[in-house]
Amino acid sequence: QVEYKGVSYWSNVVVFSQGDALLSVPITVYDSTSSSEDLWIERAHLILEFEPGAIVVQEMHIFVNGGDKVYASSLEGSRRTAHFPLPSGATDLEMTEALMTCCIEMVEGGFAYTRPIVPGEMEFFFSYRLPYQTTSYTLSKNVVYPIHSADVLIADEGVKVTSSNLTAREPVTPQGRRYLHFSAQGLAQGDDLTLQLTDLPLTIQPREVQSPVSTVQGRAFMALGALAVLLVLSYPFWRHPRGEKN
Repeated sequence: QVEYKGVSYWSNVVVFSQGDALLSVPITVYDSTSSSEDLWIERAHLILEFEPGAIVVQEMHIFVNGGDKVYASSLEGSRRTAHFPLPSGATDLEMTEALMTCCIEMVEGGFAYTRPIVPGEMEFFFSYRLPYQTTSYTLSKNVVYPIHSADVLIADEGVKVTSSNLTAREPVTPQGRRYLHFSAQGLAQGDDLTLQLTDLPLTIQPREVQSPVSTVQGRAFMALGALAVLLVLSYPFWRHPRGEKN
């Protein structure tokens, strides 16, 4: 590990070969910037499932620093870098424990990532619930960073869906489960990603007996087929950020 201009960087794991007493360990470091002009979301994926009285939303974002400098906070004295808004009324935010422990700070209207963002790509995966008491709900999320492409899958529980900026596509059926599919291209900073949902189920017919699932990792398995379809449709490979250990 080395520190350069206040940012820590890690090498890859290296091993001494038998008889060697010297290793060369190259580590890439970057100059820093407080300008967010090179930040965008390459792909945003949302999966909506339903529980009695609640929409369970899972989000996965391919976040990109497309410049050649590490992005540090533009706010004096703050460590906050990436900001992720949540819809009004969202509860039970969950993500990996490691991410929550090291790098997340709750802020008004959502949460913030608190590590410098090196050039390259990184993935954010999180979930939350949206409670509802009637059969209609408007899900609205503000676009903080330009989104090159967005895909939304909605479990087909008889819910009707309309949107002013998402286009209906052919439904998909991963692992025998049918999902409505909506997508959008080129969402600009300041736009709102909005879905109007009607005929929401107030009760859910049980499909099979399963053990209770209470963590984001567990719920991820429930929608793993849907997420896999999204990735096949729209993002054939993943790459990880260069330089900084996530």
